[in-house]
Amino acid sequence: MTDDGAWEQQTVRARRGSRRGALVALGLVAAGALWVWAGSTPFGESGVRSPEPVERTPVEPAGEWRELPDGPVGPRTGATAAVLDGDGGTGEAVIWGGTAAPSAPLGAALDADAGRWRELPEAPLEPRVHHAAVWTGEEFLVWGGRARHGPGGAGGRELGDGAAYDPIDDAWRPLPRAPIPGRVHHRMVWTGSEAIVWGGRGEGFRADGAAYDPARDAWRTIRDAPIEARARHAAVAGDGELLVWGGEGEGGQRFAGGARYFPRLDTWSVTPPADTGRADATAVWNAGASAAAGGSETSDTSAGSPVGGQMIVWGGVPIGDEPDPLRAYDPMRASWHRLTAPPLAPRSDHAATWTDDALFIWGGRTSRPLEDGAVWDHAQGFWRPLPPPPLGGRVGANAVWTGEEVLVLGGFGGERPGRSMAWRPD
Repeated sequence: MTDDGAWEQQTVRARRGSRRGALVALGLVAAGALWVWAGSTPFGESGVRSPEPVERTPVEPAGEWRELPDGPVGPRTGATAAVLDGDGGTGEAVIWGGTAAPSAPLGAALDADAGRWRELPEAPLEPRVHHAAVWTGEEFLVWGGRARHGPGGAGGRELGDGAAYDPIDDAWRPLPRAPIPGRVHHRMVWTGSEAIVWGGRGEGFRADGAAYDPARDAWRTIRDAPIEARARHAAVAGDGELLVWGGEGEGGQRFAGGARYFPRLDTWSVTPPADTGRADATAVWNAGASAAAGGSETSDTSAGSPVGGQMIVWGGVPIGDEPDPLRAYDPMRASWHRLTAPPLAPRSDHAATWTDDALFIWGGRTSRPLEDGAVWDHAQGFWRPLPPPPLGGRVGANAVWTGEEVLVLGGFGGERPGRSMAWRPD
């Protein structure tokens, strides 16, 4: 950072890999100095390289914010959100559930281009928090969670029911009963043909799961994972497979390991651990890159075909004092790599999403709500800070990518906490 507070970047030269994505030289700002790290750093190595002089140029804040029209959402956390894109959708963004005020609707939809909100019809579900939801391309599926009784759902029971919202018909339908117990802080991903639910907490921590097929309107149980039962873990769908990492288990244990599930074969394989354990980390799938500079040469191809992409995780608890690098898991090489740390304090309860070519991180908290954020361009390999937002900091907000801009919905804190905002790239 310069004396006047402007962020600086280093000019780096990209190093192209053999796959679709580009791996780049990465910069790390630490203790007022800028260090050069060539490529990504495999865990298990020291990662220490000698600093070299670099040319510094000012980095302008990325993109611009705009405040969205007032709507019925209100302040809430523990909600889910999605963009209803594709031929089966309306292009709207929806947010549903969470710790909304009793007078607020459970769900609402936003047409960001027109600046128009509408309330969703009443779902055949009781109010809940910390449920899971996915968009299938035709329906918005909701399942599980904790009944909303008191602040944050305190005192509520774990729920095992769900429903599907069709935006074209503007109508809900109940899902058939799942073959697994109700739970909270679980994860659900869409593989392209099934919604897979795994983990969570309900009657103890869970290592089981189930898959729902909308075409058959039917569930199937999936094989228990060969890892410790957990909740608050990270999960993504990569090339039709489920990747699970981290989370929290009995006694507050934070896990550094995870597993990979192959739906076609109903089999799991254990993935190697990262260098730290986290709960409530955010995770995105970058389909256009491999994390592959160095590291293990052992590909995890024991079941199914190798995946051409990487899972990127960041943040969560425990919150440390040191810069927190991105961590990327490459399923093809079965290896983790550290990528560059964002110019942000470590945090949890932040909003994160993957755009077409970048990772967006904003808000969250340490001991207070935070209003800063940054964008990581994986092709160029550097971070740019976000400009100051129009509504202040938020905790527990949802971020979704429309194809043109990131919508930040819900959350607590900041100015006019019931309002939403949008960030558009340069």
